[in-house]
Amino acid sequence: MSLWAPPLAPLWRHSPPAPRALRAPRALRAPRALRARKVRREPQTETPAYYLLWSPGMCRRTALCFLGALAFRLSGFSALLHLPMVKAARHLYHAVLALLGSACCALQLLLNALGAGCGGFNKHLGPMRPLFLGLLLASMTTRPKPFQVLLQLSIAFLPEMVQLRNLTVHRKTRKLKPTLEVELVLPTMGCVACINQVNRTLRQLPAVVSSEAWLDVGGGRAKVRCDADKAGGAAKATQRMREAMSKAGFEECTVESVREKH
Repeated sequence: MSLWAPPLAPLWRHSPPAPRALRAPRALRAPRALRARKVRREPQTETPAYYLLWSPGMCRRTALCFLGALAFRLSGFSALLHLPMVKAARHLYHAVLALLGSACCALQLLLNALGAGCGGFNKHLGPMRPLFLGLLLASMTTRPKPFQVLLQLSIAFLPEMVQLRNLTVHRKTRKLKPTLEVELVLPTMGCVACINQVNRTLRQLPAVVSSEAWLDVGGGRAKVRCDADKAGGAAKATQRMREAMSKAGFEECTVESVREKH
């Protein structure tokens, strides 16, 4: 047994009870069972990242980046970083800024036209869209030309226009009965341009009534409704869908569920 003990041992070993005047009334106290019970928090489910202007927090971050870039531009410190550029280089700078502000959506549409699949631009450049959009909008405050402004804004907000088209046009004008519903899993799909390519490719297949694709955690999904009699059965219909997706650049397409409606 040790003969030495710290002089403050009684103070930190045994805390004195609180005075009765500082205690809460018994009616306002929680039951002992509830106080001892540990509350388990449900794990937060991940949401797919579209990185569009109406996505949660995107508009606020874009406004903050715009105000910050505008304040820096109007301050005297921006003159220290100003480098004389020729007119062509200035136009190239704004074009690159608009392209980065769209997360290279125009390049992805070009890759889709060539059948190369998703390039992963939205995954890496999507979180940086508010910064690029704020810089682009702040650069338009000094005597811009209307044609250049319209062109740059069209490039920068190309993902929003593509997504609006995806939401409005998702059904074919065919008088067929949707007796078969197939859900596809596309792990390599990552932006709204890929959604447009998937819907357009699936609608070109025979016996397809409608196609609706969307982004999901870890890729994307597509729900296809078609006429089983015109397609020659569920097996042939799913095989054609997978072959069409492979030709469009989405090789890792798998069929998750097949439902027949009578």
